[in-house]
Amino acid sequence: MRLNLVVVPVTLMFVPQSATAGSPRHDVTGHELRAHYVVLPAQPAPEETYAAAVLRDFVSLATGTAMPQTTEGDRPPLQGYGIYLGNTRRAAMEGVELSRLPSEEWRHLTCGRDIVLAGGSPRGTAYAVYEFIERHLGGAWLDPWTRYAPRCPERRIPRLDTRGRPAFAIRTLYNPFPSPADDGTLSQSQDFCAFNKVNSGGQARHGGAIVQIPPGGHTFGRFIPIDEFAKSNPEYFSMDAQGERQLTDRNTNNTCYYQFCPSNPNVRRIVVERALEWLRNDRRQAEQTGSEPARILNVTHNDMTDDFCLCPDCRAAIARHAGRQSGLLLEFINKVAEAVGKEFPKVTVVTNAYTFSLEPPSTIKPAANVLVICCNSIGNPEVCRPLAHPTNSASARLLADWGRVAGRMGVWHYLRTYPDHPPGFYMPGTNIRAIHADFSMLKDRGYDHMFAECEDFWAYGNTSHPTTDELQSFSPLRTWLVSKLLDQPYRGLDELLDTFFAGYYGAASEPMRALLNLIEDAQERSAARLIDLERFRHAEHLVDARMQLAANRLLDRAEKAVLDSPSHLSHVRRERMVFDSAFLWTEGILRRQAAKDLAEIKRDDVLRRYRACWQDYIQANYAASVRPAVAAHLAANLAAAEAVTARDTDPFAIVPRVPEADITVDGRLVEAAWRKAARLKLTPQHAFSTAAERHEVLVNCSATRFNLAFDLAVSKSHAPPTLMLCLAKNAGPGRQFTVALTAAKGAVEVQVSALDLEPPTMRKRLPVSGFAPSYSFKSDCVNGRWVGEVSLPFAEFDFPADLRRLYANVYFQTGAPDAPDKASHFVWSIAAKGNRATFIPSAYGTLDLEAPTSE
Repeated sequence: MRLNLVVVPVTLMFVPQSATAGSPRHDVTGHELRAHYVVLPAQPAPEETYAAAVLRDFVSLATGTAMPQTTEGDRPPLQGYGIYLGNTRRAAMEGVELSRLPSEEWRHLTCGRDIVLAGGSPRGTAYAVYEFIERHLGGAWLDPWTRYAPRCPERRIPRLDTRGRPAFAIRTLYNPFPSPADDGTLSQSQDFCAFNKVNSGGQARHGGAIVQIPPGGHTFGRFIPIDEFAKSNPEYFSMDAQGERQLTDRNTNNTCYYQFCPSNPNVRRIVVERALEWLRNDRRQAEQTGSEPARILNVTHNDMTDDFCLCPDCRAAIARHAGRQSGLLLEFINKVAEAVGKEFPKVTVVTNAYTFSLEPPSTIKPAANVLVICCNSIGNPEVCRPLAHPTNSASARLLADWGRVAGRMGVWHYLRTYPDHPPGFYMPGTNIRAIHADFSMLKDRGYDHMFAECEDFWAYGNTSHPTTDELQSFSPLRTWLVSKLLDQPYRGLDELLDTFFAGYYGAASEPMRALLNLIEDAQERSAARLIDLERFRHAEHLVDARMQLAANRLLDRAEKAVLDSPSHLSHVRRERMVFDSAFLWTEGILRRQAAKDLAEIKRDDVLRRYRACWQDYIQANYAASVRPAVAAHLAANLAAAEAVTARDTDPFAIVPRVPEADITVDGRLVEAAWRKAARLKLTPQHAFSTAAERHEVLVNCSATRFNLAFDLAVSKSHAPPTLMLCLAKNAGPGRQFTVALTAAKGAVEVQVSALDLEPPTMRKRLPVSGFAPSYSFKSDCVNGRWVGEVSLPFAEFDFPADLRRLYANVYFQTGAPDAPDKASHFVWSIAAKGNRATFIPSAYGTLDLEAPTSE
């Protein structure tokens, strides 16, 4: 791993700040920093020693000179003036009483030509040093491997009498960087977060962190583990709508993907007993080590379930709260908080409003020692636009509604999207302007606990699709910007961007800033709700041929400007990879838009450059111990891109045309249609099958029927697959109906479920099993080959008379025979107009209900 120490020679002038009135000893003029040395207390704390080392490193970057260091009482004293760090006698002489300062408040004070940098224990002094570096050296820690300070040998320090503290009390960045490894990667990531005042993680040298018991999110399984209670006490676990207890976890950690039954008194007793035991143990340890005790009890429900619990007692509780499962949650949390508050009155019980508990109740309020984190669920906010934007009215309403219910609030802010997409297909897009607007608004509304989720590629040490198999535009900038706004949300955006681009891109700062504006301006011009567009349609809509050309030329300029600076060049090429990926997966669309203009861009050249940039990125950003795993994943992604031709990347260039004469009365395809069928190469979303396989799929959409025929290769080790058709009036979650067709052991089961949350567009519910005469479905899965045909008449559903377009998804899903709930699946969408239709590897396509075109 390399640490990039970026030094840029510039000439700077610093205007001295006004001294505080009534402080005559601070009336000195600005003086040179290089005349100073660092002074530590006689027995410095770990965070004071570490902060001194960071200060000396940045002084060396900024001035080119090494700053000496000593401790109070050393003899003989050094020549020059002291920068006194932490709990020194000099600070006490000047009236800076650290014991009276909150744990994260910092002070800057000039005393003659000496400087005092101090703060409350345990992080205040460190924050004083980091603030001094940013304000008076122009320094910044931009990512775990890149520190920056503009060179100015004669830097002068103004008169100082300032204090401050971070704006938000709890500041969390969730997995923004590549996976930690055993060669210092974790240490560098923690150092970056500590410098930028993220207080949810850190070691003793950073002043520790805000301690949460138990750590992490989705903690129900920590209190009631499945492997401890499932066999002996199944009644401890939640009941689903069919009356079955959830006794398995779809994840291997046995803690995250299930719920317990909150109405069960023994569950409540165990949760309280374990919470008190953990808090007592933490308090004893804190007293022994002199560290901060836990301030948060983390009681947050688990993930990936449709409901909390639907046993009779829980159903009754939900009914008491007008059908809101959040009411059931708060009943449980308030009882836990009552018991905890008696022994630990300073501990806050934190819980999440998330998925089934996202809508607040009107019948119950959180207790005074409860803080509710509103998790603006995945797919709900349009992240490239501020929360105050009209497209995010639902998110704004949720925050406002919870604000009326809860006295103490936090926000789990999703700063990225999670669309399904072919592995390795990355999409230009960012939300820098939106983030800047959001954080000041949330502070104005009184939110005190901020959790920013912004994973990037390989963030967990794996590529759980699509969560971490995603390379996002300007992700390093986004992460750094969020850390700055968690500290001070009212800082000007241009000032912050000036610092980041100067340090991260050096001489390429201007074209890279133009690239950011190119993306943001395109998003602002769009009238679409971009989060609802599947990746191909998103790319076609936003990253058109004109934008690709402009980006390519800006990136050419940027690379040329930093050819002699490896770290800056690596940063530029990271952004190039996102655009190159989008080009490789949408080339057919782009050339259809502007073939002549794109003649200068050759696919083979882009592929070679894409591979080389990835290899450089892995070398620069990943520890040696994890590089082989990252490279293996990358090889599969590159193989998928290389296997796709330009023709494959234009959905309408590979449309199978099925004449009406080839469709029987019941919607089946005649044998002639199969003989004439082209074989389509479809890229699976997951590792269920390889990208090199070719699957034969035919789609026909007439004015009255939807027809599908398929001949797919499937793994012999998996159970027979399920075909699930999802049609929606509008794109996006919660506004669709699903037809699930399952072929298993020769039997056919059919279920249609209406999921429309808007005024219903489909009121038809098919029988649980079997088809009406007007439906047709047959399927057979033998020896690794799955063959089937489906026909659904549109007339059977109650569509509005003026509806002319549907969104359609098709999922082919299968699970291992011994674990059908652990399903791998791959997804394609239908892109169709009349009877011209095809599958594209995506999440949402469109289906126009128009008269069939003539063949």
